[in-house]
Amino acid sequence: MLPADKVAASPAPFELFVSTFWSPGPASFVAAFAAISAIGAVNGWTLVQAEVPLEMAKRQMMPRWFARTTANGVPINGLLSATFLGSLLVLANSSQSMAGLFTFMALVTTSVTLWLYLACAAVALKRKIAVPFALLGLVFGVWSLWGAGVDASGLSIVLMLAGLPLYWWTRRSLNTQPH
Repeated sequence: MLPADKVAASPAPFELFVSTFWSPGPASFVAAFAAISAIGAVNGWTLVQAEVPLEMAKRQMMPRWFARTTANGVPINGLLSATFLGSLLVLANSSQSMAGLFTFMALVTTSVTLWLYLACAAVALKRKIAVPFALLGLVFGVWSLWGAGVDASGLSIVLMLAGLPLYWWTRRSLNTQPH
C-alpha cells in the first residue's frame, strides 16, 4: 500500500504506514509497541539459544560442554556460543543497513524454523494425522521459504548442516566410551 522505496528507506515502516493512512499521533504509539515487540523477540530468542543446546546436551545429542550451567542454572556455554555465532553472522552482513540486516536475520531465523515446520507437516502426512491441515502447513512452509529468498533459505540449510558434525562427534564419543 506504500511505495516500496519509501518503506525500504524507513527505519520504522509500521510508523510510516500508520502516519500515512491515519495520523502521526497514533503512529508514535504503534512505533513504541513495535519496539517493545522487537525487545520481547530478542529476549525470547536469547532463551531459545540457551535452552535448546542445554536440553540437547542432556539428551546426549550435543557435547556435554553445552550442559554446563552457572550456579544459578544459566547455560552459559550455549549463550556464549550462540552469541559468538550470531555476531559472526552480523559481521558477515555488516555492509547492509541496520534495517536490511535486521530483515535478513529475521528471514534466516524464520527459515530455520520453517524447516522444522515442514518436517512436522511431512510426519503428520505420513501418519495420516490432520491431513488437510498438514497439507496446508506444507504448502505454507514451502511458500514462506520461497518468499524468504534463496539467500536466507539457503543459509538456513547451511546453518542446520553446520550442527551435524557436533551431533556426529557426540554420538561417536558416546559409542566409544566403555559401558
